[in-house]
Amino acid sequence: MPALRPKTPKALAIVRMVQMVTMNELLASMISLIRETKDVQKQESANAQVAKVLDFFESLLCNSVFFAGEQLTLAEVVAGSVIPWLPNNDISLLTYPKLQVWSERLTERHSWQNTQPSPEEFEMFKRRFRILPRVRKRL
Repeated sequence: MPALRPKTPKALAIVRMVQMVTMNELLASMISLIRETKDVQKQESANAQVAKVLDFFESLLCNSVFFAGEQLTLAEVVAGSVIPWLPNNDISLLTYPKLQVWSERLTERHSWQNTQPSPEEFEMFKRRFRILPRVRKRL
């Protein structure tokens, strides 16, 4: 099994960048979209941020199979835990053809299928994030 961390400095920098952008920008925006069902301005802002990240990821894929080249890395593990769920949140990958193929390639892997939450589990995750602000207000 190949190492999930590439050896070349450039590939390693790409992997780390994808990890950080996924966690700090994409996931944060996705959570905002899950939480904010009434505030149109916040939804638009979160959608714009998601689009910016997806544009960036689309450009990173360029002509590569994976973000850092031809090898599966931690970038796929981290980004792949978020991006395949975007269509379930009304964010289409159709305008990002490289990213869509990349996502399909990941979700076809047996190991991915075994570790991804079911649609029901994902809905439960979304419900928890919607009620979390109300719970915090009570504390």
